[in-house]
Amino acid sequence: MEQLFDSKWAHDLIRHQQIGAVVVDYVDETRFIYSSINTAAKAMSIPIIGVPHGFDSAANDYWTLAGLEKQNNQRMHENWGWIDELIVASCDIKTKYSRMGLNPSKMTVLGSPRFSKKWCETYFTLIGENTLDRNPDSTKIIFFDHSSRYRSHPDDILESLTEIDNLPFTDLVIKPHTREQLSDERLKYIGRIDNSHSTHLIQWSDIVINYMSSIIFDAYYFDKIFIYPNHFNDNTMRWEKYNACWTVNSNEEIVDTINKIHLGQFDIPYSSTNVNTFLFDQVYGSSEDQDVSTKYLTHIKSLTQAY
Repeated sequence: MEQLFDSKWAHDLIRHQQIGAVVVDYVDETRFIYSSINTAAKAMSIPIIGVPHGFDSAANDYWTLAGLEKQNNQRMHENWGWIDELIVASCDIKTKYSRMGLNPSKMTVLGSPRFSKKWCETYFTLIGENTLDRNPDSTKIIFFDHSSRYRSHPDDILESLTEIDNLPFTDLVIKPHTREQLSDERLKYIGRIDNSHSTHLIQWSDIVINYMSSIIFDAYYFDKIFIYPNHFNDNTMRWEKYNACWTVNSNEEIVDTINKIHLGQFDIPYSSTNVNTFLFDQVYGSSEDQDVSTKYLTHIKSLTQAY
């Protein structure tokens, strides 16, 4: 690949297209063709601007098994230090990445456009109509699976989901991670696997069970009950710190909670104030200006002019 897409290729592309800035996902320079892009951009004084491809939902520094084992507090600098400027969603994330070696002067807090209300209104129209059938007699539950490398507890997940599936009133759907296989082959025999669009599955559901995925923001927008099973993983999640979720700590507690929801004998333990504070800080970058996409565009233009 490097022979086809070398620095000369990148140089010619930048020159022919009159590119003023290169925008990339946060990524290691050694992957794919980023080294060629970096060499050409640096030689032509073109800024490279990093944007998050998703939302960093874990508040702790070492959220994967590999990261925990190595405990390299310069990891972010080693992976992303080649990027000239980085846009981050929140002050918390900027602080975390600073602890992991990134120069804070290279990071600007602007929010997360994917989960901003303005973009969601557009995005929800783009994904098409939801055609999933909703049985009014069942309690519909969607569980978002994630790789076990994110410090999860496969046996606890299996035990809880099995008991939930055995409840006579539940319709349990397991959604594999979009880019991966199921985290545990045993999950094939629980509920049913559905690879429908995640947002459609949230719309279909009554309850969203999630311990890692940033898709939970869509559950907030559709006013779904969000159960966070703390016993499914060893990370500290951002929604947990804001008390913007229904936290359960054991298999018995999650089953009891779902029983109470089905019977209508419950009060949701997190408030709209908790959720709105979480959204304000983490989606809008603690800014009253909620047009996050425009803020990104304005900032990228300003960096282009500054170089």
